[in-house]
Amino acid sequence: MKEYVGLWIDDDKAIIVTILGDEHSVMTLKSHAGSIPRPAVAAAGGGGGDSAGAGHAGEEERNQCLQSFYANVLGSLGDPYRILVLGPGETKRDFAVILNERRDMAARLGGVEDAGEMTGADIARRTRAVFEGG
Repeated sequence: MKEYVGLWIDDDKAIIVTILGDEHSVMTLKSHAGSIPRPAVAAAGGGGGDSAGAGHAGEEERNQCLQSFYANVLGSLGDPYRILVLGPGETKRDFAVILNERRDMAARLGGVEDAGEMTGADIARRTRAVFEGG
């Protein structure tokens, strides 16, 4: 029996739904990157000085937090036959790039789709529809 994973991901959390036959399990992982404010982009001709350095430090902290989060999510996927990545914004695409960079995962990536907030049951339904045609 083939195991599928539906992953809904954004800056704040990842919901991993593992599907095997008629059953599915749900795991939620939290990220701390969403709580780190994105640095404001300085307006043309506007101030500079220390605020640019502080903005860079905040962005670096956010990027490190996201990389740690992605590694945690990647380690939690298991060994599925196919993976569907869902979510709003760019986070899902960033994570898909990480999957594509890994030989053991690249061939398993079955799709990347825009999706608003979803429950585990919603993710399971969408994943089944994509991979099982149902």
